[in-house]
Parts: sequence; C-alpha cells; structure tokens
Amino acid sequence: MVSQSSAESVYKATTNVTLELIWIRDLLTDIDLIPECTMRLYDDNKISIHITENAVFYERTKTH
Repeated sequence: MVSQSSAESVYKATTNVTLELIWIRDLLTDIDLIPECTMRLYDDNKISIHITENAVFYERTKTH
C-alpha cells in the first residue's frame, strides 16, 4: 500500500508501532514479566497527532 501523503505515512507508522508495543506488552505479561512502567510513544507530527486525537473520519487523509 502506498501512502498518499506524508501525514498518512506518519499515521500508518504510528499505528504499526502501537501494535508492536501492544504485542510486546502482551508477550511480557504472558511470560510473567509485567512491565514496571507505561510504554510511551512520542510523535512530533502535528497532523498525525490531530488525526489520532480526533475520532472523526477525515476524507482528505485517505486513512480509511
């Protein structure tokens, strides 16, 4: 799949990293190594942050 914009690329990358973090957390929990701190993901792209924080369908971002 080819991204239509840089915002879409960053949004997709953020989604993939989030899924990986969830997988790692679940794996650690399964082997009884419960993480002591919260996993954090930092993003400095204002557009992708706006898309992530607002659960509204954005036609122009083509993230549907």
